[in-house]
Amino acid sequence: MQTITRSRLLYRSKVEYANYALNHYKGCSMGCVYCSAMLNSIRRKQCRDRSDWMNPRIVKDAIGQLERELSRAPKDLKQIWLSPVTDPYQPIEDTVHLTRGVLNVLIARKVPVWILTKSVGILQDAELIIENRGLVSVGFTITSLNEEVRRKYEPNASSVWNRVRALEYFHKHGVKTKCSVEPILDEHPTTICDTLKDDVDYWYFGKDNYTHRWLPYQKIRDDITMWFHKHGMMNYLIKKELREA
Repeated sequence: MQTITRSRLLYRSKVEYANYALNHYKGCSMGCVYCSAMLNSIRRKQCRDRSDWMNPRIVKDAIGQLERELSRAPKDLKQIWLSPVTDPYQPIEDTVHLTRGVLNVLIARKVPVWILTKSVGILQDAELIIENRGLVSVGFTITSLNEEVRRKYEPNASSVWNRVRALEYFHKHGVKTKCSVEPILDEHPTTICDTLKDDVDYWYFGKDNYTHRWLPYQKIRDDITMWFHKHGMMNYLIKKELREA
């Protein structure tokens, strides 16, 4: 198993909806075409190419390092996001169970954590998550309900409808759920809202900033806003790039 070292795991997140984050893997085998982390890593020569990025490494002694960092945790730590750069339940997790180890550390220290994934591999930790639903919330990225679109842009992610069912399962068992519709991959993201409106506690919407696909983002943004107002719901965030499109 290839490993890397990091000077630190915890860092302040720059997005509107997360306080702190950590990435205990480098690289991601999901193979998402639009992945900004992959494109930026190649551009910065931190990995050679897409195939190199898709060969994930684990952070050496991630559990010990996390425990040390939490022992002097910043005072403004409110919630940790797993993970903004790589999927915490990519297939390597089935073998090394590093995300589970990270979760156990955070739960033991009563640190709230938000998991974001495209994989139903998260169900292997369902019991742990449900038992600690006061601390752990679960988010799925669902960019389209069209399985052909999923296969083209998210080739190694779980099928769209398996993700939908997993999200419904966690919500049914009292876990706070989130849905990230980012990047939006078709012109009608409100169909996702129609499907999951009773099972999602909070929504995030963002545009595709990296593959140069054209979509009518102004109309999409307005449709999203109208959908939530129509249903009397305010539990959503339109990210800056989509707001300003």
